Amino acid sequence: MSSASSPEPAEGRGLAHRLAGAGQQVIIGSRNAARAASTAAAIDGDVRGSDNATTAWESDVLIVAAAWEDMPSC
Repeated sequence: MSSASSPEPAEGRGLAHRLAGAGQQVIIGSRNAARAASTAAAIDGDVRGSDNATTAWESDVLIVAAAWEDMPSC
């Protein structure tokens, strides 16, 4: 099972779409499970949404996608 975590960045949604299109089972994680489920429903394939803790627990591979502009500067 693959996982793309955080439905906010377009990169994460795109990655989830491509993984699902390649036949992977994808769980989209978020602090808000309802938001993750809504994002997952818009993607074709074996995609579902859940809270971050459940997503991490149920995944074999975890990918964290975050928008670059949200990263703190060093």
